[in-house]
Amino acid sequence: RGGIYYKSFDNYIPSIRYMAIREGVTDIKYISLVKDPAKARKYLKRIYVTNSHDPKEPERVREEILKGLAR
Repeated sequence: RGGIYYKSFDNYIPSIRYMAIREGVTDIKYISLVKDPAKARKYLKRIYVTNSHDPKEPERVREEILKGLAR
């Protein structure tokens, strides 16, 4: 468990949980641009299974998706 935000005097600070949710929502938006379900699964597997230890992998996958759409 954990909060989404923490209050610090007059400011709100996003928690790690919030940042993870935001990142996941962004990934889902990009994956939804992929029309082929098998290709979408491949991207999701790369992000969350194969290269889950690499924090830069989601950004690389997003760039690949955008390049594929530009063609």
